[in-house]
Amino acid sequence: EMSASLVGSEMCIRDSQITTVCSLCAQEIRAGETLWQRDGATVCTDCFLPFAREELRPFEYILGEEMAE
Repeated sequence: EMSASLVGSEMCIRDSQITTVCSLCAQEIRAGETLWQRDGATVCTDCFLPFAREELRPFEYILGEEMAE
């Protein structure tokens, strides 16, 4: 039992050390957290909506108005 417990603790410690950083806000992203990657950028959950809006801006238009060419 003791050895199984230690193995679980070691795995927990090892997994908690896996991190990356958001390219937009420099927030640390840990193992188990959601992130998005596109064209070399890593984006955290907090930055996802502004990032998506900027990426999709060329396809944005207002219903009822003519689309810009």
